Amino acid sequence: MAVEKTFRFGGSRLKPALELATTVENRGGAPVAFELAVEWNVNLLGGGHNPAAFYETAAGERTAHDVRGEVASAGSVAFGNDYESVRIEASLEPAARLTWFPVETVSNSEGGFERVYQGSSLLFRWPVSLAPGEHATFTVSFVAAQTIDHSAVEAG
Repeated sequence: MAVEKTFRFGGSRLKPALELATTVENRGGAPVAFELAVEWNVNLLGGGHNPAAFYETAAGERTAHDVRGEVASAGSVAFGNDYESVRIEASLEPAARLTWFPVETVSNSEGGFERVYQGSSLLFRWPVSLAPGEHATFTVSFVAAQTIDHSAVEAG
C-alpha cells in the first residue's frame, strides 16, 4: 500500500480554504478492502451544549458541538459558532460516512471527578476496495467564512 496526502491552501483572509486529498494505491499482488478514516479535531467554544456551536447536515439539521452525531453518507457538512460568526463548509468527494463526538478529559476538582469539554472530533470514513495496481483519491475541502471582520470592528 502507498498513501499520499496532499494539502492545498487558498481563499482570502475572511474566507480561507483548505483541501486535503488522500490517495491510496494498492501496490501489492492481492486485492485489499478496508475503511479509510480521516479525523479533524476542532474547537469552536462548544462546551456546555452551547447552542451557538453546531454541526449542520445537508438537510439543515443541527446538533450541538459537544453531542455525538452521525450521517451514513454525505457529500457535505457545515460546522461553526454563530456567536463568533464562524461557519465552515466541508465538501467531500466521494460522499463519506460522517461521525462526530466531543473530545473530553477528566479533571479532579473540589466537586470530585468531572468531564471537561476540550473540542470536537469530526471523522470522515470511506470504504475502500482496490485490486492490485488500482488507486483511489478521497478529498475533504473546507471553506471558512468569518461574517464579522473583528479587526475592522476594533478599528471603529
